[in-house]
Amino acid sequence: MKIMPKNRKNEAELNLTPLIDIVFLLLIFFMVSTRFDTNKRQDIDVPLSSYSESITKNSVSIFVDINNIVTIGQKVFHLDKHDEIKKELGELKSSGLSHVTVVADSRLNYQTFIGIMESLANAEISRVSFSVKRSN
Repeated sequence: MKIMPKNRKNEAELNLTPLIDIVFLLLIFFMVSTRFDTNKRQDIDVPLSSYSESITKNSVSIFVDINNIVTIGQKVFHLDKHDEIKKELGELKSSGLSHVTVVADSRLNYQTFIGIMESLANAEISRVSFSVKRSN
């Protein structure tokens, strides 16, 4: 017969082992039943604006077509000529350019578009608006 000390009271204990078992079972269930579809792609339709603000003073338009031909003002460059594009943008910035509008073909690769944005950032041109030409 076990003799318990008189100053110790019977305390109720909470057994957490079944709770932990259930939590792990639920975790395993949700891990196994969840599907991650990594190949899911969503096409993006770039909206066209019906309203545009006309900015003519100290602004220039940059046109980019599907063949990676970049037209800045009246000068034509190939997109591979990063140094020439950067030099032209630097000259425009030093002449007081305040705003640039990039007009791109809707079929243009997004990486090409990012390259144009990086060139503008390198030339420290911060006021940029974008427009998309719908191709037929």
